[in-house]
Amino acid sequence: MAVFREERHASLGRVLRATAPISRGAVLAREKPVLSMTPLRALALDERRTLLRAVSELGASTLDLLCAAHAYAHAPKSVRATVLATFCGMEAVPTEGAKLEAVSDVEHVARWWTERAEARGGPRVDAAELTQALMAFQLNAHHTPQLGDRRCGALYALGSRFTHACASANCAFAHDGDGALVHRAVRAIENGEVLTANYLGPWEYGSARVRRAALMRSKCFECRCATCLVAADAMRAMPCPACGARRGADGLLADDGAGTEGAGALDGALDGAVLPVALGGGCEEWRCARCGLALSADAMDVRIAEGDAWPLTPCARGHGAGTLLEWERRVEAAAHNLLMIVYASRDGDAHAALARLPAIVRAVRALLGARHWVVAFLVAIQLEATVGLASRMADAPEAELLAAARGRLGLPVSSLGELLAACARMALQLHRWHRARAPLAAAPFFEDVCELAELACRVVASTAAAAARDTILTVVALVRVDLVRVCVQLGDGGDEAVRLRRSQRVLLRALAGRNETHWVLSR
Repeated sequence: MAVFREERHASLGRVLRATAPISRGAVLAREKPVLSMTPLRALALDERRTLLRAVSELGASTLDLLCAAHAYAHAPKSVRATVLATFCGMEAVPTEGAKLEAVSDVEHVARWWTERAEARGGPRVDAAELTQALMAFQLNAHHTPQLGDRRCGALYALGSRFTHACASANCAFAHDGDGALVHRAVRAIENGEVLTANYLGPWEYGSARVRRAALMRSKCFECRCATCLVAADAMRAMPCPACGARRGADGLLADDGAGTEGAGALDGALDGAVLPVALGGGCEEWRCARCGLALSADAMDVRIAEGDAWPLTPCARGHGAGTLLEWERRVEAAAHNLLMIVYASRDGDAHAALARLPAIVRAVRALLGARHWVVAFLVAIQLEATVGLASRMADAPEAELLAAARGRLGLPVSSLGELLAACARMALQLHRWHRARAPLAAAPFFEDVCELAELACRVVASTAAAAARDTILTVVALVRVDLVRVCVQLGDGGDEAVRLRRSQRVLLRALAGRNETHWVLSR
């Protein structure tokens, strides 16, 4: 029996509303896609080259749309009709103001496809129809793994009805082994609640302004979820000038040197931090809950002097350049650019920017403090790259893995135990940071406790096991917490849960007899 119904909401459009209480972990729906984008790897070599030439002409952001255009043009008429009738498209796009990037991309791809269809000998589609279909993909597609292509997306009829919420979503979705999209409740849901999910993926770390800009850019709406409407933005927390860490004459914070990975201590607590509070009209005030300090944006915007060792690109000269809040905006944009560079790379750990990450993290922490979302975001990228490297080199000799960690990732490690300790520190810091701000949000895609646990199993099997005892205890605690999340969001029989349980058994056996497995994260 269905525990929700579809209805039209005055401001949210079509939504799903619970018609009965729903328990945490309950499966709400399992559905196959209506239509999937054509993976690049599924195309013949000539077709693939043609699309890649189009990407170089139209821009990198059009690749998904070109794959969607190929799928739609080759789909049966019945599937095309379902896409046009089921999913919102151009009619959902705001018409006031400047044209959005998402709309421009759709129009460029539709024009390119229809103009060249006859020359390529492929199926022809009316330009207006293709524009509507591509906008449906732009607004509604969920990314799904196909042929190992991470960029592939698909349209799901029910999945498109879940309303977006940034950090307070009550549902999460994941793909099962059969290509279906499965929706589960991440907390108990009361009768009458609107069912929500998070559309942001890795962008969920961002501040409210970054999240809203990303959603407007990609999904064409201004987010008004509970998290975005809270006046104080905890993602942008910085040390309080009165009762927190003090800035030096150069405007930077002292580096305490904590952490061999160069990240310093990522502080999840908000005590002693100032948060920006929206005052309306685009104005903000920075306030500290501990000491009561209130600063205007102008008073907060201290000048930053660029030292010789500063690893970031200098601000352009002009009004406001070289000040704290100007630098904050630039660093926010640079962090996401770095993620896209790494994400688009065939081997993310091989990108030159990753070797500079330890120095970049130190610089950003000296600028914004240990509580700001950009620091957590960069540490998460570093963690994903490190455990990913260890996973890919699971069969390589220890010396080769350590050399790669030093050369490709800039990590000063000389043993497996040190490498595991660096990863465990980052994972524990991210867990505490995330728990203080968004305990219900899905784990960021690059925070992979499975690969961390498998690295710990490798350490257990090596001569470094005794020296790494405390680190292994930390990993066991992280696995226990992550298993709960995985079973709720992905199901207890999924691949991630199986991998975590297998690693947990190995680690617990290694600790057996020490009476230490009761260790908890609150320690």
